[in-house]
Amino acid sequence: MSKRNFEPGTFYVRSSDQMVVRCEGVNDANILLHLADADGVPSEGRRLIVAASAGGWVAVPEGDAGPYMATYARDLFAEFGPELDEQGAVFRRQYHLDRYLAAIGEREIRDRLTAIGDNLVRYDQSGAPRLLREDEGLLYWQKKAEEIVEELRGRERNQLFEDSRSLPNGKVLRISHDLRRKGEYEAYAPWNKVPWPSARTGQSLFKFGKKTHLSDALQTGRLRVSPAGSYADPSLSAARHDDGELKLVLRPSKTGFPIVVQSTPSGKILFDTSDHSRGPLAIELGGDRDYYVWCCTKIYEPRLYVDFPADACLVIHDHREFGKRLGVALAAKAPGLSHMIAGDVEYYDPLKPDDALKPDLRECDFDFLVQGISFCLPGRIPLRVATI
Repeated sequence: MSKRNFEPGTFYVRSSDQMVVRCEGVNDANILLHLADADGVPSEGRRLIVAASAGGWVAVPEGDAGPYMATYARDLFAEFGPELDEQGAVFRRQYHLDRYLAAIGEREIRDRLTAIGDNLVRYDQSGAPRLLREDEGLLYWQKKAEEIVEELRGRERNQLFEDSRSLPNGKVLRISHDLRRKGEYEAYAPWNKVPWPSARTGQSLFKFGKKTHLSDALQTGRLRVSPAGSYADPSLSAARHDDGELKLVLRPSKTGFPIVVQSTPSGKILFDTSDHSRGPLAIELGGDRDYYVWCCTKIYEPRLYVDFPADACLVIHDHREFGKRLGVALAAKAPGLSHMIAGDVEYYDPLKPDDALKPDLRECDFDFLVQGISFCLPGRIPLRVATI
């Protein structure tokens, strides 16, 4: 049976012994199954990971799945407690298909939780926080948080669980997040002072920065376009400091989709992340060539005054006309530049380079295999691999 015959959320019965399971997740190599009735079964025996090519499983018709769903739901709440919603519990179980946090230390996990907290909330003009809506990416960040808790639940000892305010009983994650109470924001907080731009049709762009610079841009059309390498300056705020602007950094999991790196034109395989004889890897692609970049946002939020830190915001109402004029000005100022690309910034999780990253990598002239990703690296792209 190919992986296309397994659908997450569907129940299956094994022909050999009539054992019933629910498919929790599917990736390029493996399928994660969970017993439909786990009452009395040790936790280590409830989950099965089988190869995507495994056979002998038959889908249970939807009309016959009711009794199995009842026992599955009972076991789900028994494992994680009634405080956790069903979606969060499913995220916890799905994590076992790829425990990509297994080699990550608690200090890095703490930093990761802080970043997740930053992304789970939005702020109004007074600085009052609210939780993201689903159409704003709530489930994506909830999944990241639930995976951390599930990873820590499986560790014998960890300091985060000892803090009962954060992870009571290791079952529910509670993040107390209010930027108005964070120390680094006490000296600069524009709450209740922020003007709100009038509603307009079409997509606007917003550039947060210092009034002295943005006033010059508004009145004379003068803009400063900086090299991407300048964002590695450690004196910049956390929102602007990024030493990865010039390169792509991946820390792939051994159990996720495999990444195969091979040289061209020989085709020699340099390494394969599914090779379990190696330790965790950090893969760095690029980083040798700088380029110019000018960044803005498509959303207007008071918090961005704090993050950047800014005392003004330049609103660009006609983004298409702005792009044309910027292109003409750059060509006149630096005729040696080859071209300009405008588009949304795509962020990725270097600890879990999942399927969402594949289209972005394809634009970098890498070749792909059906199973996992295969990088064919031209000599001009530097590659560095380190064991972590």
